[in-house]
Amino acid sequence: MSANILRKTTALPQNQMRLTFGSNKKCDSCEMNSHKELPELSLDVSVIKIEINNRKLMANKCVGDREEEKGINEIPIQTEEVEVYFCELCERDFAHKSSWYRHMKEHREAKPTVYLKHDKIDGKYDCFECHKQYSHTRDLKKHLLKAHKKDIEVENHEVELKLLNKRKAREYSKVVVPEQARELEYVKKARNQLTSEITKIMIKIQYKKIPVLAQIDLDTSLQSYLIIEDSFDKKVINDHQYAYKVYPFNYLLSDDKYQMEFTNEYQVLTQAKFKECSYLIKLDAVLLAKDHVALRLPLYEMTLRDFITDQRNHKQLALIATQTLQGIKELHKLGFVHRDLKPENIMINFSPVRVAIIDFNRALRVEVSRLGSVMGTPGYYPEREDWRDGDYQWDVWALAAIIIECDMPRNDYYSTRCEKDAKQRIKQFIDKTRVSQQLKQMAESIILKPNSRSDIILEQIELWLSKINFRPLPHDPKVHFE
Repeated sequence: MSANILRKTTALPQNQMRLTFGSNKKCDSCEMNSHKELPELSLDVSVIKIEINNRKLMANKCVGDREEEKGINEIPIQTEEVEVYFCELCERDFAHKSSWYRHMKEHREAKPTVYLKHDKIDGKYDCFECHKQYSHTRDLKKHLLKAHKKDIEVENHEVELKLLNKRKAREYSKVVVPEQARELEYVKKARNQLTSEITKIMIKIQYKKIPVLAQIDLDTSLQSYLIIEDSFDKKVINDHQYAYKVYPFNYLLSDDKYQMEFTNEYQVLTQAKFKECSYLIKLDAVLLAKDHVALRLPLYEMTLRDFITDQRNHKQLALIATQTLQGIKELHKLGFVHRDLKPENIMINFSPVRVAIIDFNRALRVEVSRLGSVMGTPGYYPEREDWRDGDYQWDVWALAAIIIECDMPRNDYYSTRCEKDAKQRIKQFIDKTRVSQQLKQMAESIILKPNSRSDIILEQIELWLSKINFRPLPHDPKVHFE
């Protein structure tokens, strides 16, 4: 575009001139010398005109400085280069491209955003030329191009910006900045320094108050290099290489159930590392300090929630669901039930696609015999008073809800409040949408119309999943992670 000219001009630094904004104010220099007896100066302001690139810049100068600089013909001015966007039509500069873009729209020189014109009648999109109806805007757009030769260009800056940010985040995690790649040796040593003897002694002192710390192997744990400001709540922090799940000692002391959560998390992670489970997140190291214990975990690109909301690719959903199912199988073989399975607890890496299940603080042993305890996130667990707390069916129900959600429009299942609400939303989705027959069978057998005691095994879900074809949705981005 001819009008889009990026020019370089000169501007004055902010600290180059001292300005006066009132009839009774002096500049900083005059205020500093106010204790000296000086004759009263006129408060008139002289105007200096400075020509920069054929533009006139007006600057006010304090009279006190003018008296000091008598006899100087020229004022030395230091300038710095500033990049601006220039409009040739009205000769105006703009510091930001967005401001220039809005201004150029007034001249109708910038490329306008053209949206698809249509009327929605009885759930279908009506062509404004010949009034033919189509079920999808994509079909309407093809019709306009072929029948009426309407070249429609739709710009979606928000989606492009999200894709750009996701792509940058992915490249950042995949290709490390050279300065970070050449990390200093002492930093690497600090990250892998064994726990000091003083820290070991302080941890052993805490055994009486926090007995769950006794299960940690002090000889293989590392000295923590994390700085924790708020030491009263559990938190997850990230850097460019790892994610850290931090348990402050004050948090563990506040309630016995928090100690049980740490025990569940630590036992699952250590056993998954020992058994080399492929689809459960691997424990990299345990970090110890005098006031907290942290679990160091590998960093993944995004959660399944982020994927189905912003980066959904229907071609990859079957693989992601299959790997999630394999991760649940591995967890059950270890003798645990997750009890909090949801899209936020499923992490994904790309190139190649790799899934890891996280967050085992609510996991229970399969031997637990209590009945019908409510655990997990609403919408991802049923209300069953006759199910044992360690029953596999809790994870089977949650996995079925996640698979069905992956085929639903964005956020249609996100704010589910209870099992009744989940059934209502899934039934409405199946009745109004042409879904895969296997997906419909899964929904009816597990969620909508289950028998009084129907144990659906993971192998049955795996069989259904192999025949399910996930649908492309209107909100799917055009650029995907492969």
